[in-house]
Amino acid sequence: CEIMKKASELSSDLGIRVIQLAAYDVYYEEEDEETKKLFIEGIQKSLEWASRAGVMLAFEIMDTQFMGTILRALPYINKINSPWLKIYPDLGNLTEWDRDVEAELEAGMPHIVAIHVKETKPGVFKRVPFGQGIVRFADLFKKLKELNYHGPFLIEMWADDDKEISKEAAVKNIYDARKFVMDKMIKGGLISC
Repeated sequence: CEIMKKASELSSDLGIRVIQLAAYDVYYEEEDEETKKLFIEGIQKSLEWASRAGVMLAFEIMDTQFMGTILRALPYINKINSPWLKIYPDLGNLTEWDRDVEAELEAGMPHIVAIHVKETKPGVFKRVPFGQGIVRFADLFKKLKELNYHGPFLIEMWADDDKEISKEAAVKNIYDARKFVMDKMIKGGLISC
């Protein structure tokens, strides 16, 4: 609890508007009704601190069943019923859990405050280079344009599997990922150039 209190205060001090939460009730253990109850209690307490600080909390759509889709997150959003609790979908995770990602985005649009852009492939949620997975980026950006989404995007990349990468190679990977995403945004009509 102390971490969330400090995170809310620091976010307020730095002008950070949204704290993205990894929406797990448990990760290594088996979930049950008690873990879900404790998750809700923790979010409610966190919201007390965040709302006082003027900071939004947002559930990332994750790589587990618990909150792997927007439709699984919405009951928690509705149950907690706070204007300070929203959704931060991950396009890769959504693609892994639900093939109708456009419908998911539409259902969650009133609650979406930011979007993770990440590549995935069947059964692999991390470390998939852009263009080597199954996420239909151009189609999803087209849908976001239709839904009039104008919020922030964050490119999510994993580099913890390559300890020997040079600074130059890392910068090139970031450049290439950004170029890939921007090209897909243009193809989807979300941006013009």
